Amino acid sequence: MGFGIPCIFHEITGYYCPGCGITRSLISILHLDFYQALRYNALTPMFLIIAYFYIKGEINFYLKGKIEKIPIRNEILIVFLVIAIAYGVLRNIPAFDYLAPTYLGG
Repeated sequence: MGFGIPCIFHEITGYYCPGCGITRSLISILHLDFYQALRYNALTPMFLIIAYFYIKGEINFYLKGKIEKIPIRNEILIVFLVIAIAYGVLRNIPAFDYLAPTYLGG
């Protein structure tokens, strides 16, 4: 799988951001390769949950003309943010290099 959107943060710093590998992860999910999807980016399920509620809210806004509150509590979004930051830091530490996105070539 040789396709992926280049990460500006990684290109500039050489470090992985919490989103690095998400495109390859989503493509792996489309191919039903869930193990590899998690190897590319373990936060993919969390990103998909947030994206689902965001997109659902946008569709409801355009169809119904009203803004609906996202049914995820702010505390949970804060926990997601803390997890994403911790993940972004840990995947750049050599002891946690298994969190870095895998590369299969291509």
